[in-house]
Amino acid sequence: MNATQFKQMRRKMGMSQVELAQRLGVSRVAVYYWEHGQRGIDKVLELAMSYVAEHMATLTPKRRPQG
Repeated sequence: MNATQFKQMRRKMGMSQVELAQRLGVSRVAVYYWEHGQRGIDKVLELAMSYVAEHMATLTPKRRPQG
């Protein structure tokens, strides 16, 4: 996964840099660096992003009962 693909994946999930950073337990600056190719994205992070992307598609919002 390169920096461009990483950024596209984040956007596809509808997450801001801040939201992604919070979910991964890193700083927003770290996400910025990864998206601009200034820091390497290690294999663990790549796997985590793939996992999140796969499972985001299967989740459906819970509906509140009307009435």
